[in-house]
Amino acid sequence: AEDDNDEIHRRIKRITDHLKLEGHGAALQGIEDRLRIFSTIGVDTLLTRRESSGEVTRTGITERILKMAEQLTDLRLIVFDPASRFRGGEENSNEDATRFVEALETLAKQTGATVMIAHHTNKTSYIPDYEPGQGASRGASALTDGLRWQMNLGRLSAEQLKSIGVPKEHGGRYVAATVTKTNYSSI
Repeated sequence: AEDDNDEIHRRIKRITDHLKLEGHGAALQGIEDRLRIFSTIGVDTLLTRRESSGEVTRTGITERILKMAEQLTDLRLIVFDPASRFRGGEENSNEDATRFVEALETLAKQTGATVMIAHHTNKTSYIPDYEPGQGASRGASALTDGLRWQMNLGRLSAEQLKSIGVPKEHGGRYVAATVTKTNYSSI
């Protein structure tokens, strides 16, 4: 929801070119028939919205997504990026975050697909050598509480860089992916 169609195409091209260079060309066969990406720049895409009563409720966007999903065969994954563009209400309200999680759960249950959101981290996550946990997610803790799995992306610490033999000045070339919550497996 933050990039227009031109930028989306540039990114997909770079990713597929890189994967082909790494020898994964066969896995990309038919990707154009399996991948659907929708830019929503300038479009209201809120799955939940605060009503005049103050209550946060699900919007008709959820049903529109379900109607689109019915037309797809073998749907396995739905991604919302970033979450802030799809959720209404107060970001720090646990009740509002729970209504958003319920909208995501409805999509997962009715489509059978995994629903994944990309979400921004809080300001603490930018502190050098900070090791983010479940609390690294920006806003209400009910968002993390309601989800079944969380992975945090961040910079490698000086100690991590040293352990893999990378000089500190090259640290920006690497990303640490840390699973900080998983309800259905061990970490």
